[in-house]
Amino acid sequence: MKAKNYLELLEERFIPFAEEVMEGEWTLVQDGASSHTATKVMEMLDDYDIHVPQWPAKSPDINPIENIWGILKSRVYRRCPKNIQELERIIFEEWNEMNLDMIGEIASSINSRLLQVIDNNGSVIDY
Repeated sequence: MKAKNYLELLEERFIPFAEEVMEGEWTLVQDGASSHTATKVMEMLDDYDIHVPQWPAKSPDINPIENIWGILKSRVYRRCPKNIQELERIIFEEWNEMNLDMIGEIASSINSRLLQVIDNNGSVIDY
């Protein structure tokens, strides 16, 4: 994904959604992908006063979003979209059906994930 597309995704979909469902301050956890760390993206996040911790690239063991994407991907694949329009429609339908409590539980597992990585001396953990 290019930085321009990521910026649009954040501004048009993610930030409005997060502001609607999150109470108070919140943190955006993203990996070190170049589209995530692009100057324009970081400036926009700063303008919105969104905290973004430094995060190692390609760290699915500690990044809860990987589990959420995996659940969404499984739900979408089960429905066997036939074309790009159907795929997009199904993605949005399945995303809107995701249980917010489950997402919250996955997101709140970050502390235990980090402790397991520390206990494993930085090696892979079971998530």
